[in-house]
Amino acid sequence: MELSGFRCADPRLSSAHRARPRHSKFALRWLRRGLLTALLVVAVVLPLRAASGPLTSAQGWVAALIDSPAAFYTPNPAFTPGFEMGLYQGTNVLATASAPHDAKLKSAAAAVVPLCQNGNPPSGSCAEGGAGKIGVAHIGFSVSIQQTCTGPNHANGLVAPTPSACATGTADYTLYQDQQGATPTIAPTVYFADCAQPSATMDKWAAQIGINSQTTAPYWYNCVNTVLPNEGLVANQIEAVTIEAAAGSPSAGFSSMSSLSHTPCQAGDEATVAACYGEQQTGIVLRELFQQWPHLKIAYLYSRAYGGCAAAGTLNPEPYAYEDGFTVQFLIQAQIRQADNNGPQDSEAGNLAYSVVPALSWGGYQWANGTTPNSEGLSWPCTDFTTTDQTHFVNGGYQNSANTMINFFLGTSVTGANHQAYTGWIRPNGATPAPTASSTPTMLFSFHR
Repeated sequence: MELSGFRCADPRLSSAHRARPRHSKFALRWLRRGLLTALLVVAVVLPLRAASGPLTSAQGWVAALIDSPAAFYTPNPAFTPGFEMGLYQGTNVLATASAPHDAKLKSAAAAVVPLCQNGNPPSGSCAEGGAGKIGVAHIGFSVSIQQTCTGPNHANGLVAPTPSACATGTADYTLYQDQQGATPTIAPTVYFADCAQPSATMDKWAAQIGINSQTTAPYWYNCVNTVLPNEGLVANQIEAVTIEAAAGSPSAGFSSMSSLSHTPCQAGDEATVAACYGEQQTGIVLRELFQQWPHLKIAYLYSRAYGGCAAAGTLNPEPYAYEDGFTVQFLIQAQIRQADNNGPQDSEAGNLAYSVVPALSWGGYQWANGTTPNSEGLSWPCTDFTTTDQTHFVNGGYQNSANTMINFFLGTSVTGANHQAYTGWIRPNGATPAPTASSTPTMLFSFHR
C-alpha cells in the first residue's frame, strides 16, 4: 500500500506481488534481508502513525471508512488532503462528532414505543386490539430486498410476505426468529415492512413522489397499499426506516468523487457526481417519508457493498460503491450543521431540520475491500455475486449483507455497539446487548490491487 510516498509490506499479498528483482551478487542478499526487516518494521509501525495523513492510491478507494476514521480519502491529487473518513468525519463515534446529535438520537430512540393505529400509545389495549406496534420500513432497491427478505432472488417484483416467509439468513427472517420464544432478543412489538423493490434507487423513489398510481408510481403505491397492510400496519405506526442511500452510476453518466475539488458537495454537483446525486435524492425521499409517516422518528442510513467485482461502467463498480459511504456521511453531517448547530441549510441535501425529516443515523456499514476483511471481519469474494452483473448477491452474498444489518441492530458488531443507544427500542425493554469480542479494529488499511 502507498501512503504519502511510503510502501508498506503486506503479508497478505501473493508471491507475485512480493517478488523482487533477482541479483547475482552475494553481498546483495544481506542487503535484501536488511531491507525486508526494515519493511516489516514499517508495516507494523506506519499504519499507527499514518492515520492522520491523506490516504492515496492509484484507485483512490483503499480502506473502509470504519477502518481509518482519522485518515483522508484523496481521489483527486489536486484536492488535498481530501475527504475526511470515519462514519462521522474523523470518528466512528457520534458522541465524539456531535454531542447535540447524539442527544437527539437518544431522545428519538427513547420515543419509539408501540403505537395503536390512531398513532397513540395504547391505554390498556388498542381499539383494533393488541398492545400496539413499532413499524420499521425498509426503503431501497434490489440488493436491499435481497438483504432483508428475498435472499438469492433479486428478480422478484413486489415482495410483501411476512418476515417468517423470507429466505433463511435474511435480515427480516433472522430478526423475526429472534422475536420468538420465552426470551426473545428482538422486541415482539416490532414489525418489519419490506418496501424495497427492484431498481428502486433513491432517484426512482424521488421521481414518483406525489403520484398515486400502481402503474406510474409503483414504489410508493405498493409500499402503502400492499406491504404495510400485509404486516397489519398503518402509516401512523411507522417510527423507523432503514434506507440504502444510493443513486447514480457510471452507466447513467455520473462521475466519481475524483472530479470534486471541494467538500462537502455543493449545488450543481448532483448533475455530475454520483455521491452528490445520491445525497440530493436521499434528502428528497427523507422529506417525503416524514410527510407520509407522521410518527417517523429515526432513519438508519447505510451504503452499498463492495463493487470491485463489477466491470467498469456497469451498475455498481468501484469507486462508486465505496463513495456511496460519503453520501451517507455527507447527509448526516449536513443535518448536524443545520439542525444541531443552527447552521445554514445544505445546498445539496436540502432542508434537514427535525421539523421536516427524522433524525439521521448510520445503520451499519457493509463495504470491505474484496477479500481483505475490514475491521469488523467483513470481506467480499467475487463468488458472493452473480456471474451476470457481479452486483446482485448469490447465497453467501445476501447473508453477508444481511449480517451487517442484523449485527447492527443486535449491537453485536463494533458499529452496532457504538450505536446501541439509538436502537434500544428494538430490544426487549431496551436491553443492552452482550459486548462484542473486541471494539478495536484489527487493521487500519486494506488495499485491493
